[in-house]
Amino acid sequence: MRKILISLLALLFMVGVANAAGIPQSVDPQNYPIVWTEDVYNGSSSAITSGYVVQWDFDTSDVTESTYDDRCNWVKKADAADDVWTAGVMLTDSCAAYTNCSIAIRGPVRAITDETVPTVNTTCGTAADGKVTDFSGGAADKTNLGIVIKAGASNTWSIIFVNPTNFDDG
Repeated sequence: MRKILISLLALLFMVGVANAAGIPQSVDPQNYPIVWTEDVYNGSSSAITSGYVVQWDFDTSDVTESTYDDRCNWVKKADAADDVWTAGVMLTDSCAAYTNCSIAIRGPVRAITDETVPTVNTTCGTAADGKVTDFSGGAADKTNLGIVIKAGASNTWSIIFVNPTNFDDG
């Protein structure tokens, strides 16, 4: 009986780990896109609209100077081009300040395009205003956001396959 209980608890623990990052357990890739999500906390003082790129904000999550809260999933709207802290794209319609929200960390999503429309079938990155633009790369500690599937017009929507990847060309 004890072995069965331990096995059951281990199985339940593993199911919880797989679901923590919002990785779909069953999919229908023929009819629906597969998007991995992550629950995050908007620790900034302003709302983040759906489609904006966000970056990890571990400095702000430092509430009590303990080592635990320095690792919390706090985000803010991306404020630097192709920043190494790029996390993903905001999915929540309007993530109010100091609330929990959801971001896409992998998969095809709509993202707001900058004045410089990224080119289809190329990597894209983040402009300093949290919008998607061409990935500039070329320097150390840069992150591309993903690949452009379908480009929209300036300051509208593009479809991006989100998969943040860090580069160190320096």
